[in-house]
Amino acid sequence: MSNKQIINITILVMIFLIPNYSQAVQYEITDLGVGSAKSINNSNLVVIYDSSTTESYIWDDGTLTQITRDAQFDFLEARDLNENGQVTGWMKNTSTNMYYPFRYTYSTNTTEQLYDLSSNRGIGFGINDDGVIAGWGTITNSRARYWEGSTVYDIGTMPERTYTSAQDINNNGYILGYGYELDYQYLPFIWNGSTKTILDTLSGSLTKGVRINDNNMIVGYSEDSSGDIHAVYWLGDLSIHDLNPASGTVSEATDLDSTGTQIVGYVDSQAAVWIDQVYYDLTSSLVNNTEGWTLTTATSVNDYGMIVGVGLIDNVEHAFLLTPVAIPEPLSIILFMMSILGLYKKFGN
Repeated sequence: MSNKQIINITILVMIFLIPNYSQAVQYEITDLGVGSAKSINNSNLVVIYDSSTTESYIWDDGTLTQITRDAQFDFLEARDLNENGQVTGWMKNTSTNMYYPFRYTYSTNTTEQLYDLSSNRGIGFGINDDGVIAGWGTITNSRARYWEGSTVYDIGTMPERTYTSAQDINNNGYILGYGYELDYQYLPFIWNGSTKTILDTLSGSLTKGVRINDNNMIVGYSEDSSGDIHAVYWLGDLSIHDLNPASGTVSEATDLDSTGTQIVGYVDSQAAVWIDQVYYDLTSSLVNNTEGWTLTTATSVNDYGMIVGVGLIDNVEHAFLLTPVAIPEPLSIILFMMSILGLYKKFGN
């Protein structure tokens, strides 16, 4: 083969590989067992809730630790996890229908129940690295609350809606929440400690922010004027941006990393990731899907691009962990092909 032929082949290979580099998103999958993974932190701890046992667990490099609960409760669902291994969610006594938020600490394997047992109900939805919890509770009415230590604080009402709930809190103390009516009509807001600012919507009556990072970037979903639900994100200026990949699809964004580069969620009941706002189907991105996974929802992503969520194996729900597979960048491909050409020119005939 002549040098000219080798050069032509090299050029063709580079033409084929480089334009497709941006589409090359691949993951190895780890089965975390029956249940649904709710959150992952940068230490790769994962919170899992198993609806078949109504228990929650911490997954730590293959080891499952059950989140402890008082014997009077027969239900515990974990919802969020911070960087210090603290978890929030809710515990319930199904016979009395009383339920309470909690703060669990993995390092000591202890669970702190919030609220007094004799009154009130509540749920913790988000927890920041200081252990402050944002959620919903009843004292005299149903409103957004946050818990600092064992003390509960009322975020208050909003004129546009009768009821409020807090969904998440970042490390700057900004709380993401929403107002609602009994027929839903969600309207999202961000609270800076004194003022609630309403977020932009896609003009429908159902919009909810789900997670907020420390740059005040927010992800969630919003209904458009046709009644379709779209995955959306809000920048720090609270402007809304549509992530829905195609007309007629239903989507939701459930989490984002600290920079907003990666956003996860689902599109038409298929787990999804958006990288720099480019959409990828996660089931199609698996390197080796020998178990026949269908990934239905991605719930959380950390700053290393590791993603957790829930999928199906033989129609049984399993929690999953996705680890990104390193893919050569375009420059590496070019240098590799040039080195092959150089060796051929030096030693070839």
